Amino acid sequence: MKKLTFILVFYYPLIVFSAENNNYLTIMPITGYERVQKLSPTVHTKDRLFYGVRILYGPPLFSLEAEYTQAKDTETFATQGLLIKEDSEQAKLGIRSSIGLTTFGSWYLRAGGTARKSVVTTVKNGVSTLAEPAIRVNPYAGTGLAFRLQSNFALTAGVTVIFSDYPKKGADEYQTSLGFSISI
Repeated sequence: MKKLTFILVFYYPLIVFSAENNNYLTIMPITGYERVQKLSPTVHTKDRLFYGVRILYGPPLFSLEAEYTQAKDTETFATQGLLIKEDSEQAKLGIRSSIGLTTFGSWYLRAGGTARKSVVTTVKNGVSTLAEPAIRVNPYAGTGLAFRLQSNFALTAGVTVIFSDYPKKGADEYQTSLGFSISI
């Protein structure tokens, strides 16, 4: 059965702080909202609000990357009387390499490991159940682009793949992003 997914993602402004003398420390608050209309296995919607912080340390060509996010997911199957809520925390630790393509743009690659802890609440016809799956640890890799609009503003777009059943294929999670940053 084919799966059709519509995704609308908003990333709110990211503020980037850098150490004045060496630009080796960058702190980026992350916040976003995603709403997905899914058609498979049945018609349902999924909303996701997430927030956190990403820290980069080192020169752009080779930086250490640490990221922590919290998310609140709500999946609603209206025709089945089913509601699934998931509160999760995710930490990433890895490396990032950024390469300036022009004076107006740069390209980055990132890779590392991620750990995710979650609590899932399922409500079916008014009956609620709670589950706490084991902490999942998986590798990730990603890429993205940044286009400078002015000296302090940039548009960003990227994709990160979390290899959920590594080395098996098929259950990978794709995290796409679109947003802009303000450097202070």
